[in-house]
Amino acid sequence: MLSFQWEAVEIDRCPRCAGVWLDAGELETMLGATGLASGPLSAALAVARDGVRSRRRCPRCPRRLREIRLATSPAIVLDRCSRGHGLWFDQGEVAQLVRCFSVGEEGLVARFLGDLFHDGAEPAPGR
Repeated sequence: MLSFQWEAVEIDRCPRCAGVWLDAGELETMLGATGLASGPLSAALAVARDGVRSRRRCPRCPRRLREIRLATSPAIVLDRCSRGHGLWFDQGEVAQLVRCFSVGEEGLVARFLGDLFHDGAEPAPGR
């Protein structure tokens, strides 16, 4: 995992799969730093029930992550530590999640986060 600092958030990214690990609370901090309201997202995460075991393990404890399905359109499936250590985002899921909860001017923030968490499949705009 490679770690980098953005605002007050330490983001861990896997160079092989371009997945992202955010420790508990970091997603909300990241959204707050960009001006996005984290309330709707926090509510969606709170009601999401732990599903089947993921093939991934929590980087903070030895337990397998559990899949959670968010009631978004389209549905987003994330991996969450059942002990509350954080969330795993597969390639492109952070940007997808932010777009689901973005409206109006927040679309600019979603585009910025999409560039920040660009999946590497093609060059990001302006690069």
